[in-house]
Formats: sequence, C-alpha cells, structure tokens
Amino acid sequence: NQIIVNEPLSKEEFEELVKKCSHDSKNWLMYVQFYVNQAEIEKAKEICNRALEAISYREEKHKLRIWIKLLNIEYKHGTMESLDELFKQALKCNDELKLYQAMIKIYEDDKKFEPVELLYKELIKKFSMSKQVWIDFGHFYMKRNFKDLFRKLYQRCINTLDKTDHIDISSKFAQLEFQFGEIERGKSLFESIIVEHPKRCDIWSVYIDMMVKYGISQSSKYVTDV
Repeated sequence: NQIIVNEPLSKEEFEELVKKCSHDSKNWLMYVQFYVNQAEIEKAKEICNRALEAISYREEKHKLRIWIKLLNIEYKHGTMESLDELFKQALKCNDELKLYQAMIKIYEDDKKFEPVELLYKELIKKFSMSKQVWIDFGHFYMKRNFKDLFRKLYQRCINTLDKTDHIDISSKFAQLEFQFGEIERGKSLFESIIVEHPKRCDIWSVYIDMMVKYGISQSSKYVTDV
C-alpha cells in the first residue's frame, strides 16, 4: 500500500518511510529531492543508488524512474563525460528505447537540440523498424522548422519500414505537414494513400478532420466524392 506523507520531512522521517515501502520509487524520489534542494548532490546520488539496490528487479518502472532522476542530476551537476558514462551504464539496466526517450526529454527541456538530433539518429539505427521512433524524429524536425530534413527522413523511413506500415507512417507524416509544414503537401500525402486504399475509412476520417481543423475547403475531388 502507498504511504501518503506530508512534506517537509526530516532525514529521519525519510529513512523511516523508505524502510516501510522500499519498492516505491515515489518515496525514494522525494528523499532524493530533499537533498537536491539542500544542494547536497553527492548525498542525493547516494540515495538514488540505495534505491536502485532496494527496489526489486521486477519493478522495472520504479527502477527506471530512479535512473532518470540520476541522469537529471548528472546532467545538471556533472560533466558531459560523466553523463555519457552514466547513460551507458543505465542502458545496460533498462529498456533502451525508454531510456533514450528519457535522455531526449532531458536535453529538450533544456533546449539543447543538437544532442537530441544525435540521439534520434542513434535510435533509428537501433530501432529502425519502430514506427514511433520515426514519427517522433519527424516531429522533432518539424518543431525545429527543419522541413527539408523532415521530408528526407520520411523517404528514409518509407524505404526502411515494412510495406504494411506505410499507410500509418504516411498518415502521421501528413498530419505533421498540416500541423507544422505545408498543408498542400499534407493533402498530397493523404490523397496518395486514398488513391491506393480508398476503403480505409480511418484515413478518410483523419484527413477530413485535418481539413476541418485547419479551415481548408474540401476542394479535393476525393473529399468531394465522399
């Protein structure tokens, strides 16, 4: 059972709390933050490492949360070399994709976009058959207004992914064109899907939703014919 406590807590109260519920990452993270707030960074890292030892290997989500906190601390208070070393260590103990996503968020939150791009490039090598990785990378490029890189990435993912994934990935990239790029390109992508798969009602629905959302008149002969 989760133990609900009121902050602030003393060191002694935190010790009592983590003893009673040692597998709950929330309690450990509160304890870690207690030391971070006091600028006792080494002590905060020590608590993270204690948490990793105490939390069962079966509790993957809880362990991952501790690793992410440790990476955040290292990012803010360590060096790029120490962060890279910790990241490599963390990769051996966690779901690689989730850890990459966490590291990307750390950099994005600090508006450090160059390392984000490098991490995405590593991701599409490691997880080249993951649609979501390609979509997330595409989203990153479009948010940065790198439209040419976005479109080159789309061609790469089409050349890489199974044909069974092409409809879904094209729909997602078309939506990103509507949202951040050129609406006409988004329309062209949707209509190319519709020409080949006219009975895909889900694609029709998304396309029409995009047209309505962005105030585009239904000038397409395909939409008009519905």
